[in-house]
Amino acid sequence: MAYKRILSLAVCLFMLAFPAFSIPEPSTAHIKVITVNEGLPDNSVNDLVEDDYGFIWIGTWNGLARFDGKYVTTYRHPREKDHNPLCDMVRCIKPCRDGLWVGNDTGLDFFSYSDGRFYPAYYVRAEGGEEVLLNVRVSHLLKLGDDIFALTINGDLMRWDRAGSAPDGTRPMFRLLPKPRHRRYADFTLFADGSIMALSTDGVTLLSADGERELFHNPIPYGYDPNLNLFFNEENMTVTIGGGVGTQTREFQVDRNGHLIACDATPPYSNLMSIAADGAVCYYGTDGNGIFVRDGDNMIRFTPDNSSMPCDAIYKVYIDSNHNLWVGSYRHGVFMLSHNLNAYSVMDKHSGRLSYDIVTAVIPDGDRLYLGLDGGGLEVLDMSTGAHRQYNKANSQLPADNVVSVVKDGDILWAAIYGTGLVECNLSAGSFRTFNPDYDCEPNNKLWVVMDDGSGNLYVGGNSLSVFNKQTHQFRMVEGTQMADVLCMAMDGNTVLVSTRWNGILQVDRRRLAVMERHSDSPSKGGVTIPGRKTPFVFIDSRHQAWVDVDNAMLCRIDLSGKRIIKTYRHRADDVGIQILSMVEDKRGNLLIGTNRGLFKYVRERDVVIPLNDERIPRMFTFNASAKDADAAYFGTTSGLLRYPLDQMTENRNMSGTVFTGIEVFNNGGKEIRLFSKGDDTVELDNDQNFFKVNFTVPEMTNPDQLKFECRLDGFEDSWRDVTEARSAIYTYVPAGNYRLLVRHTMPDGSWTEPASMTIRIHPAWYATGWMIAIWILLILIALTSIVFTWYKFIKNREKIRLAEVERDSANRLNEAKLDFYANITHELRTPCFLISAQIEEMYDSGRQSIPVNNLGGIYRNSAKLNKLISHIIDFRKTDTGHLSLNARRIDLQPLMAELAEDYEQLCRQKSLTFRFNYTRPSIEAEVDSDKLELIVTNLISNAYKYTQKGGSMTLELKDTDDAVEISVTDNGIGIMDHLQTTIFQPFVRTDRGREVSSGDGIGLAFVKELVELHHGTITVESKINEGSRFTVILPKKQPNLPAPGPEFTEAKSAAHKAELLRQDSQEPTQPKISDPTAIRSILLIDDNHEVLSVLAKAFEGNYHVTEMADAREAVELARKGGFDLVITDLMMPEFDGHQVLKTLKGDKHTHDIKVVVFSALTSEEDMLQAFDEGADAYLTKPIPVKVLVRQVERLFEQDSDSTTLTSPAGNYNREEQKFLLECRKIINEHMTDENFGIGVLAERLAMSHSALYKKIKGMTGMSIIDFINEYRIYKAVQLFRDGNTNVQAVAEMCGFKDVKTFRETFKRKMQMPPKQYILKIREE
Repeated sequence: MAYKRILSLAVCLFMLAFPAFSIPEPSTAHIKVITVNEGLPDNSVNDLVEDDYGFIWIGTWNGLARFDGKYVTTYRHPREKDHNPLCDMVRCIKPCRDGLWVGNDTGLDFFSYSDGRFYPAYYVRAEGGEEVLLNVRVSHLLKLGDDIFALTINGDLMRWDRAGSAPDGTRPMFRLLPKPRHRRYADFTLFADGSIMALSTDGVTLLSADGERELFHNPIPYGYDPNLNLFFNEENMTVTIGGGVGTQTREFQVDRNGHLIACDATPPYSNLMSIAADGAVCYYGTDGNGIFVRDGDNMIRFTPDNSSMPCDAIYKVYIDSNHNLWVGSYRHGVFMLSHNLNAYSVMDKHSGRLSYDIVTAVIPDGDRLYLGLDGGGLEVLDMSTGAHRQYNKANSQLPADNVVSVVKDGDILWAAIYGTGLVECNLSAGSFRTFNPDYDCEPNNKLWVVMDDGSGNLYVGGNSLSVFNKQTHQFRMVEGTQMADVLCMAMDGNTVLVSTRWNGILQVDRRRLAVMERHSDSPSKGGVTIPGRKTPFVFIDSRHQAWVDVDNAMLCRIDLSGKRIIKTYRHRADDVGIQILSMVEDKRGNLLIGTNRGLFKYVRERDVVIPLNDERIPRMFTFNASAKDADAAYFGTTSGLLRYPLDQMTENRNMSGTVFTGIEVFNNGGKEIRLFSKGDDTVELDNDQNFFKVNFTVPEMTNPDQLKFECRLDGFEDSWRDVTEARSAIYTYVPAGNYRLLVRHTMPDGSWTEPASMTIRIHPAWYATGWMIAIWILLILIALTSIVFTWYKFIKNREKIRLAEVERDSANRLNEAKLDFYANITHELRTPCFLISAQIEEMYDSGRQSIPVNNLGGIYRNSAKLNKLISHIIDFRKTDTGHLSLNARRIDLQPLMAELAEDYEQLCRQKSLTFRFNYTRPSIEAEVDSDKLELIVTNLISNAYKYTQKGGSMTLELKDTDDAVEISVTDNGIGIMDHLQTTIFQPFVRTDRGREVSSGDGIGLAFVKELVELHHGTITVESKINEGSRFTVILPKKQPNLPAPGPEFTEAKSAAHKAELLRQDSQEPTQPKISDPTAIRSILLIDDNHEVLSVLAKAFEGNYHVTEMADAREAVELARKGGFDLVITDLMMPEFDGHQVLKTLKGDKHTHDIKVVVFSALTSEEDMLQAFDEGADAYLTKPIPVKVLVRQVERLFEQDSDSTTLTSPAGNYNREEQKFLLECRKIINEHMTDENFGIGVLAERLAMSHSALYKKIKGMTGMSIIDFINEYRIYKAVQLFRDGNTNVQAVAEMCGFKDVKTFRETFKRKMQMPPKQYILKIREE
């Protein structure tokens, strides 16, 4: 006990020595407690932290909680089927800009402010680099700059890998940091100079800021315990190590290099769990020993025995930005020790500072306070020692204990005792004398208030107002105050203002002792009209202005000299009934106001009244019980005496702005929209979501009840409305439109903050406007514009990135591009090889003695293409090695260009392009290499031809200047993007848009540039997207230092060949086709090369229905309509390639049974495996004999025929229909030469009626019976012509036609040419 008294005395002396932000005495310190009763999810707390908004986040054993000073909001993991409750055991918290890192017993989560969801963290295994879920307890977190470090229960240290994490934070990734194999980390902390200090099983280690390197190691062995804690205090350069229950705390001095020196003294705070520092003040939380507070050499201990702290098992201590101490405990919730809450004090009976709680009078006199107690008599309190003495009826001659008002006159106290009278109290002598007013004045001695005028008189108020002369001991009633029911008095010079219960304010002249004026709602002459006559309180400030409480509803400030009300301060709507009971003014003119609803403040500078209430300040003050000294104001309350520092009135704490936390929609099934921002958000609501509540708050930890909130929804309401209690705004049935919600709150000094704003957009109903179609079109246009703009930016950024990568890896990419070039050339060689071999195979198999012209043309074209590809390789090699030479001579360019223009014009007609050749002079001479000039112009014309759509235009211009010749090629094609115009001349560069339009190898323009520069010329390009391009070549007229012409491989080109060079992709099949109408199988051929299509069609058209398609996308759409049994497709095709054909056909339930044969020049195993994975039934590579391809198709059909299914799900006909067509073919063949063969014979042989036969054939082939028979006869005629029969009449008879004329007409109608012309065309082939 002696120890406790000495400690208490030391604390008091310490408090007096350090009054500002000092440590409060434990016995009187107010500790705010937050438990499950206030909404906390669990009373056991592991961690506490403040975020950038000012909220306190609390990590409990059953979830994460956010505290704004008034309300607790809980966040837990979703309660799913496989929910593990351990994930809500929060071990540690670390805030960042967008959310919180939350460590728990099952790993680590990132809690996002934006959606209130937990996103689990992953880490990369040290073995193998596999990304796995972090599923072990994370005990500690550390934030160093933008880096987050995590420490697991296994002793592993990890760092957040920002680059490896998802950009939106939904998949955070961590990486293990290196450490010795035997080491297990227990805790870490920030050290000086931005390094990391870590406690482990083998000592204390100093690590680099990234955790990768060990800077210094202190070998202080510890047995591993997850409860070990490490703390560093930079203020005094000490390191403290604790470990919870049963461990002795150790302290070390540390230098800047991390070297530890053990301190001699053993710290008293054993069982250490947490340390927090606030400047020089350190707080030590222990598990079982309470909290130790050290300020220099002074030490104070808080325990349940000497303070209001509920328990001594402390897990966490934390200091927020306003210097409040937060304490997390085991089983008893969160405690807060605030300097603001402890800056004032409440002295009451419970604290032992008073003998009775109802204080009705207070008189400060030096170190002493004289108090009147309603029911407790008188009390004298010594503020320097804390001693107090009570005088009451039981222990003195005081006649009664109901002291309601006291004044001091030297050593004498004059006390008004309710029901007894006026009592003269000489406390030093212990004598008390009672004086009673006249019975007419106060019949029951119910005195209420007494005031000393300083001139030997006491003004005594009760049923009326009397003046007591202290010398004569006589009462004199003031005229005009009978039955006035006096409650309060205030003196200003010779004027005394008297507040009454029902008669307004009476203005008394001290000299005449009479009422001169009455101020009320019915004032006397010269009086001030005030809005009521119930005026229980009056006060006169230093500016001689009167403050009057009117009807307990408003406070009026009155200028008595000017006879006017300066301003009326009305209470809030929910505060009607506030009664003003006492008032004190400070040196700045601010007023502290005691009421029956707590303490308020009038801020003179801002002319506002604000509440000062918190959980400590008593709510019920007493009449006229207020006074002040130099430092503080004193108020009597029904709960003791309040001492409130005067400088406390002007402090504005560090306070965040308004934070919007969410929107609750009540109609349309309800909806919750999570928010976490300070405004400038836009929330979109549907028309049927116009009944909603917007939630908002301000983190204010010490005095949340002092805040006032107001809101206004611009566009819906015009004025501010008070929403202080709810901290939310509810709106019902808000019409469609755009609204701006403004929310503001008061600061501690009464000023209003700038409003935080949020846009709320409520969409109209679809039927609300007659312009709905126009609105949809506008919305679609806006959306498309946004998409196009976004896509444009995406493409632009992607090209920038691609070009940057090209510049960084140019050498490697160039080699890869060369390999790709040779691979593409090799692929291109296979197609012409196949076409040549296929046509030779056809001629060989036919046994003809002569070679058809068409076959020779095909062989010539494909051999020319082979020659061209080989020339490209040779020229490319010469360019690459620098061996390309110039054989220049002086020629006239105009005739050369005119000759070339004729070929170009003929080429352009095939694509419906307009071609022009313009020149400035009829004769333009220059020294050029004509072959290379022709290559330059041909390549430029070829490019323009490829990238100009049908119906476009091209222009070749030849201009003559003084020293040079200018050649330009202009088109109105697809154009080239600006950022690609400088790279388009580099080898192997092709744009994505160019690849979609045409194939190529990417060396044409690069080769042109080499040839131009070989002439010492320049080439430039001007282009706009979708408007066209202009390539300009400028060649000097004279070539300096021409070398002697040397041998060079040149390609002889005829005019036909030159045209063919440009016409390589323009040929289309024109010869009419006919198939056997009785054929039971249909084949779809897909290839972008028309010659390949033609060769394949010839191979299959004799036995199958054959359809040729050069556009793969259109071919797939045709296949979806049905009617095909098998598809033969190439792989390499522009826009829509063979892989897409496979995926589309095999992925569609209507076409997945169609057989697909891949016939491609790609020979790699990867291409084959990919095709088979996508569903290909066979894969053949070019070149192969056509008969091999035909045999492969036959085998596929044979396999299909062997199937046990009755129907063919993909083809034209089912099994029964196929048998029917084969029987028709057999019957027609048997009667082929029979002129009388017709419908009757066919129906009879098939045992069917005419109508049934008609419906059957019409449904299967779309033809009538006659058309069906004639179609087959013409098909047989074509076969006879192809077999060498040239006699038209003989062929007609063999096919069953009665006369040649009918045969010719039928043949021409089907083949679009007479029989003779067809025979001639066959001979040309």
